[in-house]
Amino acid sequence: MAVGCDDDKSIVDGEAITPISPSLTLSIGTDTLWFLPGDSVATLVTIFYSDVNGNAVQGQRVEFSYSDSLLGFIEFLEPELHSTTNSQGRVDMLFTAVGIEGNEIFTASVGNITATRALAIRVIPTVIEVEIGQFPLQEEFGQDMTILFSVLYTMADGDPIAAKQLRVSANSGRVLSFSETDNAGQAFGELFVNDDFVYEIIITVTDGFAAGRDSTVISIGGD
Repeated sequence: MAVGCDDDKSIVDGEAITPISPSLTLSIGTDTLWFLPGDSVATLVTIFYSDVNGNAVQGQRVEFSYSDSLLGFIEFLEPELHSTTNSQGRVDMLFTAVGIEGNEIFTASVGNITATRALAIRVIPTVIEVEIGQFPLQEEFGQDMTILFSVLYTMADGDPIAAKQLRVSANSGRVLSFSETDNAGQAFGELFVNDDFVYEIIITVTDGFAAGRDSTVISIGGD
């Protein structure tokens, strides 16, 4: 929101007079910042301050704040000036979101002039499919078993997501290995089990937002 000389008018001696005041503008590179789980993403934040004639004002200190520091952080692109306008009347910043969904409100003020802008921070929807591979359903007593499983990690439109290390867990056993996703969005893992009971194995994979799982019943130690 820009605050300055818009359409406000007053009547002086029967004539419409447009008041003139300095102008403060706060702009953001986008209204919605999208990120993949596990990623950070950034956008430019710019303040512009001009005098009553529309000329850029250099050396003006601007009060600046944002509502939720848990969602991200600000870096001033001219750190020696910090929140003081440069020769173009600007304060240029980079806001980096750290991978948490929410709504950020930015506020800039000079005297009684204030400008605010809102930024929505949203995760890109993803899909995780887990598949447990085939294995012998029964093992001799005391014999180890390794269960192989695979994962397909994509965006909602089916595009694969590469080079991501997802998180895997199981209700029993121990994960021996789990790769990051390849160019096809696939990852592969091994789960070690060694027990003397009939039970269901459930493998769950998550990126912190979406989750996928598969299960199978195995018998170790006889019929």
